[in-house]
Amino acid sequence: MIRTAPLILLLFAAVAGTLSSAVAQPPAQTQPPAQTQTNTERTPQQAADYLPAETLFFARLPDVAAFREQWRDSSFGAQAEDPAFEDFFTSVVDRVSALTGGAGIDLTELWTEVEGELSLAVVRNSADDLSLVAVAEFGDAGKAEAMLQRLEAKLQGEGAEPTTLETTDSQLKSWRRGGDARVPNVSYFAEGSTVVFSDRLQTLAETARRGATADAETLAENAEFQHVSRRVIPSGETSGAHWYVNPAQVVAAAVDSRMVGNPNPAVIRGMIDRMGLEQFRGFGGSFYIGKGGMDSLSSTYGHVDTPVDGLWKAMTLPATAQRPPNWVKEDVSLYSQINWSAQRFYDTLETLVDRTSGEGTFESTMGSRPIGPSGMSFAELAANLAGPVHIAAEIPTDARQLTRQRAVLAIGVENAEELRQMVRQYAEGAGAETLRAGDQEVYRFEPDVPAVGGLPPLSFAVAVAEGSLMVSPNPEYLRQTLGERQSLRPLAESPEYQQVAAQFPERTSMISYQRQDNRLSGLYEQLRSGVLSGGLPGLSGELLNFDFTKLPPWPAMSRYLQTTGSFIVPEPDGFRIVTFALPPGEQ
Repeated sequence: MIRTAPLILLLFAAVAGTLSSAVAQPPAQTQPPAQTQTNTERTPQQAADYLPAETLFFARLPDVAAFREQWRDSSFGAQAEDPAFEDFFTSVVDRVSALTGGAGIDLTELWTEVEGELSLAVVRNSADDLSLVAVAEFGDAGKAEAMLQRLEAKLQGEGAEPTTLETTDSQLKSWRRGGDARVPNVSYFAEGSTVVFSDRLQTLAETARRGATADAETLAENAEFQHVSRRVIPSGETSGAHWYVNPAQVVAAAVDSRMVGNPNPAVIRGMIDRMGLEQFRGFGGSFYIGKGGMDSLSSTYGHVDTPVDGLWKAMTLPATAQRPPNWVKEDVSLYSQINWSAQRFYDTLETLVDRTSGEGTFESTMGSRPIGPSGMSFAELAANLAGPVHIAAEIPTDARQLTRQRAVLAIGVENAEELRQMVRQYAEGAGAETLRAGDQEVYRFEPDVPAVGGLPPLSFAVAVAEGSLMVSPNPEYLRQTLGERQSLRPLAESPEYQQVAAQFPERTSMISYQRQDNRLSGLYEQLRSGVLSGGLPGLSGELLNFDFTKLPPWPAMSRYLQTTGSFIVPEPDGFRIVTFALPPGEQ
């Protein structure tokens, strides 16, 4: 039986393979900058000691051995070791290995041999090239050397060309691979039981020098990195997985590389300044298994300068006491409540537009414009949509329901009768069909859009009821929600929801609840039948194009169904997102 590497390790590999294809073009070997002699040397204690202070992205497993044990004791480990899933997980590992271009390191081998830290970072070197750096701590110098010998034997078998560079501190080795290898250059050096890798020799040389220089500016000493890490990693905690993003550096890299599609980076930077995006200082998180009685637990913290300005005002979500309204019933698979207000969003857009084009521009060009025959303006509509937003949905039972999902999106309104009149006039003008749900009117719209792939044609329904503007891609489901489904028990009173809600703080900006059950079986079996055998378009499709036909029948999967919850709370200097999953046995 394969001892399958966990999905978080596969994510490390997928990120490495995907980013290297974008940032690691096969250039001629660039000679690293001349080494500067220094008498102030040090020994790095962690991967962050090797990385530049302005690292773009950093992900780490600080103690792989501890994480392995927690993984094996969790439902994730049980599923990975379940013989029913052996063929599927083997195919997943093979797929991810193919995506990374076969860098010579077997993922399951890495998973079993690394004892200490395993980290991956995206950095900029002194030539302003984006590059990857990975750090692996094997716990024993002999293990590290044996792994490198296996790697070199594989590279030699490929016909890769080696280059060795001696520095005052380390021996750097780089292999230039031919063909269409996704990782065209593999460079590394070893310091005892630690091996440091990069896809560029220049980056590796700078990394080695930084790790050996006591006064080097490193990520470990970056005040923002330290601040974010303290907010998501409990003191003394070395288990789990941690990550960090430098938003300013990511945006700068996107602008400089023209990833945003605009030929003038100065224009983009000006827009960023006007929108206030620079207020987003840092972003990071942690992921743990088997903590606090949960099967898994993650915490994400965003550091934002306050008081917020610009675009951030549109995303302000004040904390309130949140509870599902009674029209949301206990049989829903997913429920979310977001304390969003259209008025806050409207006010932010008005400020941004007027700041650029002059006072009153937004009101004259957009805010005062009427919507349909009712005469209600966009400004009046925004004032009426007070929030919050509710999303309630059931799991599709087959692929045909993906365009007719049993779901409702509702936004709380200030003046229901005023909005009801607007919707009625708009529906009459569009020739919408009127469905009845008791004394409520539900309007069914069928846009002139061709059906895709044999799926039912698109339709949607709108109603103003329960103090909300309600929209659904399944008109009959919305009618039932306001009709016969009213007899069902409210979600807020169900034991399953209350078990999750017990973990929520008293006041939140957003809450979410998701329950997996046997209704998922139909969609699951269609997935097994090969309905996605052609893959999905784009990057996500490439990463997720696994052979789902190797999944076992539904009874094997049903043992691992989970109930999850999440919430967002504002903090004085940002926001926090917490997500947790209950152990399958407790459902």
